[in-house]
Amino acid sequence: FSDLYLKKSMEAVHHHSIEETQVFTIQAVDYLRQALEIVTTHFPPDSSHIIRIQSKIKNLEKER
Repeated sequence: FSDLYLKKSMEAVHHHSIEETQVFTIQAVDYLRQALEIVTTHFPPDSSHIIRIQSKIKNLEKER
């Protein structure tokens, strides 16, 4: 779901809707955090899945 909201965020950028862009980005981060919670229970801490999700969250939070 996070990828879907990131696409919606990019569309909002093209339509110059800053408020929608922020809302969609926040929703994407929320979905990534949910995914991270799930993944951390099933994979070791150094798993590439965990590292990838953490990286996406970090990058999105820098953009806000």
